Amino acid sequence: VGPDQPEEPAVPVKSLSIWIAGHVPSPNQLSRLGVRQRIGRIKAMRDKAQALGWTYLRDPLDGDRRVNLGKPRSLAPFTGKARVRFECMRVRLLDSDNLVASMKAYRDGLCKAVLPNGDGPKCGYTFEVVQLRCSKRKEGVLVLIEEDELGDAEGRPFDGAPRR
Repeated sequence: VGPDQPEEPAVPVKSLSIWIAGHVPSPNQLSRLGVRQRIGRIKAMRDKAQALGWTYLRDPLDGDRRVNLGKPRSLAPFTGKARVRFECMRVRLLDSDNLVASMKAYRDGLCKAVLPNGDGPKCGYTFEVVQLRCSKRKEGVLVLIEEDELGDAEGRPFDGAPRR
């Protein structure tokens, strides 16, 4: 690439898209529930995202078996710099602060499953949340994860603990 030629956009090293079907409740809807109901609903959302993320992870005990990316049980966790985009599909659109708050349970569940660096300020992940209007039958969240750089060069298996 010369000085008068633009740089080519970075091609993701690894990518994953996950569809989480179902209505995404706003924090205002959850606040009307009792404490135990609210905790149960948030836990169910977090567990659903975590389970869907785990379906794509390669078992560390399988060794270095190569299969097609994007197929179940074929990916290693995203340990490098990655962009995580949540596309919330809802009948009624939310304002910006409620939109971010409504994605928290899904974000926490995915961090447990495929984003081992967590979601803190020094994690190396960039989070983006957008929303689109849709019909009632198509409500849900599409999560797109694209890793720009390979993480964990030694290829160590993920042990479930966040990397510091």
